[in-house]
Amino acid sequence: MRILVTGGAGFIGSAVIRNLLNSSQQIKTNDCVQVIALDSLTRTGSWAALAELDSHPWLRFVTADIRDAAALQLACRNIDAVVHCAAETSVDASFNRSPDFADTNVAGTESVLSAALAAGAQTFLHFSTDEVYGERLEGSSTEDHPFAPTNPYSLSKAAAEGIIVSAANQNAQVRFVVVRPSNNYGPWQFPDNLIPKFVTLLAQGTQVPLYGDGEHRRCWMHVDDTADAVRLLLHNPSAQGAYNLAGEEMSNRMVVDELLRQTGMDWSYVDHVTGRATHDRRYCNDESKIMRLGYVRRRVFVEEIGQVVEHYRRRAQSQETLLMC
Repeated sequence: MRILVTGGAGFIGSAVIRNLLNSSQQIKTNDCVQVIALDSLTRTGSWAALAELDSHPWLRFVTADIRDAAALQLACRNIDAVVHCAAETSVDASFNRSPDFADTNVAGTESVLSAALAAGAQTFLHFSTDEVYGERLEGSSTEDHPFAPTNPYSLSKAAAEGIIVSAANQNAQVRFVVVRPSNNYGPWQFPDNLIPKFVTLLAQGTQVPLYGDGEHRRCWMHVDDTADAVRLLLHNPSAQGAYNLAGEEMSNRMVVDELLRQTGMDWSYVDHVTGRATHDRRYCNDESKIMRLGYVRRRVFVEEIGQVVEHYRRRAQSQETLLMC
């Protein structure tokens, strides 16, 4: 299988690539997965996330923008599948840069999809988010729950899904899969997200900004569990349509408390700041659909977070990380 991964130098994209290439130990030519990692490297991506695979015989790096039609045409040559991870993802940033989010997440998705279909790709797997469902104060959202996005980021992802649905209705021979994950944590996440940002600031002895009372609740899953789900969906020909990924439900306060414990800090390092105007209180996904395919989340937050914190604590020493925060 020959797979193009957009956003391949980013947080989830790089995890997907590491998973695909490390899981099967490509030895036999007729049993290999070949990956083309495409990334613009303009803001959040870094090939350092794939340094361990730098000399892997079945990995090729392409530095290009997803809106570059010529570059996409070359990257998509002879591909079997596309995993479309490239996106603008920061909710906070989306309020100030909403045109960028529409351009990348909507127009960019249309660009990648057009190139994939022209190249004859058989599978198109698109990354969305649990935020398309909007706030869920009780219960869990199933895949058929109506969309109610409340910020420019989730609105752009919902619009991108509309493009996928339209394409699926017109291309019955192509398998379309949409993944709607909950909050991911793990190494190589851009440090404008809660866990890498807070660990980096704490490593500098700086207070961290916690929105409101800290009781906003999210489900958290390790990025390697997300990558496991992608591999399962790619290799299961019966998988089609949307699939939720859930996680362990925790309040932001619970997450921050664990980060303080891991870094040896206390609550005097937390600055309670006014939250943004639109800040959904809770998200929660029902992931029973993908579980029926045999998917099982294997990582537990309290067992994994120590290694994740250490990763960001080490990177906090680099000037690049300091500037990004």
